[in-house]
Amino acid sequence: MTTTALTLPDMLAAIEHGLGFTPEDSLVAASVRGDDTLGVYIRLDAAPILQDPERGAHWAVGHVRTDTKLEGIIAAVYTHAPAEDAERLLRAVAAEAERLGLTVYLAFRVHADGWTELRHRAAGTREQVTDSALYAELVYRGSAVYGKEPDDVPFAGPEDTPARIDAAPIDTPDEAAAWWTMLLDSGREPSEGEAWQILADLGDPSARDLMIAATAGDLTARAGTGAADERVCRLLLGHAAIRPDWERVERAERVLTRVLAHAPAGHRAGALTLLGWIAWYKGMNSAAHVWLTRAEQDSPGYRLAALLARLIGMHVIPDVAKDPATAYHRNR
Repeated sequence: MTTTALTLPDMLAAIEHGLGFTPEDSLVAASVRGDDTLGVYIRLDAAPILQDPERGAHWAVGHVRTDTKLEGIIAAVYTHAPAEDAERLLRAVAAEAERLGLTVYLAFRVHADGWTELRHRAAGTREQVTDSALYAELVYRGSAVYGKEPDDVPFAGPEDTPARIDAAPIDTPDEAAAWWTMLLDSGREPSEGEAWQILADLGDPSARDLMIAATAGDLTARAGTGAADERVCRLLLGHAAIRPDWERVERAERVLTRVLAHAPAGHRAGALTLLGWIAWYKGMNSAAHVWLTRAEQDSPGYRLAALLARLIGMHVIPDVAKDPATAYHRNR
């Protein structure tokens, strides 16, 4: 999400809308670009890094440095911990940034009573954030701030659902990708039987990977050819030369939410991982981490979830999320 903020409460509003949820017990860092917009975000759990501020600062600054338009950083610690602990962490972020030739423009401590900005020695209330002009504008444009993390969708299907999914014939990768594309482009929600078929196809790694690539853009060559394999890799990894079909990506999120309601334990990892990939593709690594963790909990050792989680841990962001011309904008 790329947003222009003008006041200190605006900055906190931009952070919360950029993440899509209100952080709790978190260190958040965001890149500031030359056009005074916020670009790449990262959220880290505050509890462990309050005990090791230098390590937390290294991770946070290292992540936002992946923004190719970066000129500075804003940081915010959301915590109920003592003020001195939060300020020690913010000073560590500033020191790490300075070591790398960067500047932390703003450093917020957000607490139960409101917020404090250390560099300008300013303070305010939570109401100033939710009542700010930018917050209101973003809500008007369709943005929303949810809870601490993306809501999970519990299984609500019949008892024989696992057997139904296991009995569904798995499509070939080409067939699965073509059918998935057709469903997304139709704009409709899947039926119960179609949800089972999606889960069955996502259970096959080759079909799943092609379905993921087809979520971002059209597959123009038959699977298995050199040109097709190259395009699939570029789509999967977010190569900057290919602008994603963001409307299709958003439709995929809605469809997968519907699918999860039909996904029993042990059959959820594919859909959860695809949701994690979508969040990663958008540059929302915090939400991506939540989905991938759920995938790992459903199917321990699920390889694609582990690989994506490793990329996030290495501060890897898709090229499409770094370039404003190809990046996702929540309110296009």
